[in-house]
Amino acid sequence: MSIKIKIENLSKTFKVSKKTLEVLDNINIEVHENQFVSLIGPSGCGKSTVLRILAGLEKDFSGNITVNGESIKASSFQFGYMPQKDLLMPWRTVYENIILPLEISGKKDRSKKIEVENLIKEFGLQGFENFYPSEISGGMKQRAGILRTFLMNSDTMLLDEPFGALDAITRIKMQEWLLKVLIEHKKTVLFITHDIEEAIFLSDRVYVLSDRPAHVIKTLDIAFPRPRNREMLSSREFLEYKDILLKGLL
Repeated sequence: MSIKIKIENLSKTFKVSKKTLEVLDNINIEVHENQFVSLIGPSGCGKSTVLRILAGLEKDFSGNITVNGESIKASSFQFGYMPQKDLLMPWRTVYENIILPLEISGKKDRSKKIEVENLIKEFGLQGFENFYPSEISGGMKQRAGILRTFLMNSDTMLLDEPFGALDAITRIKMQEWLLKVLIEHKKTVLFITHDIEEAIFLSDRVYVLSDRPAHVIKTLDIAFPRPRNREMLSSREFLEYKDILLKGLL
């Protein structure tokens, strides 16, 4: 597989109350095409900052980032980025929230409308298009947020803890649903989570980041075949992966 994202020697500092806060220190990460890669690490270590830099929301950094072999500073590549909160607009219906990227890009034509209707069904939101965010469950909000990100028309998605606020049962269902959708549509994903089991279950590779200033302290390739199933969570291999990542974090 070709390298989709290559992050080399990435460092980032912020100025806070006239003081320098070093957040990222010499980060090196590779994400291959159609690969699912997770970042795990302590809260506040800078995981979200990595995604914000890729999404173009943080411009001032040192190091080199390439996407499809082209420097991110010169590239016009657009990621599908979903921050920690779904950011659905409460005054817009589910449908109106979902199609926001199409409105912004001016691609709200009949063919796109048919595509959106098909995706709404595939994403399990059919029948809730005219509901408002306050009227649907947390899982549905996350599906709507991911579908809106999906419609940004990028083959690469940056997902920042999309299931972090969900209850355990809903989270499991969302993990399985996400894997199904991504396999069907062949997306590359860089994913942030605090949940070690979630990282192993979803990922082809996991990077463990240290406390701030963050650097990569462990890289673990996950050899489970796809499609994944819940039975693997009790396997010896799964428990070995979990032990490796726990030791990396502690």
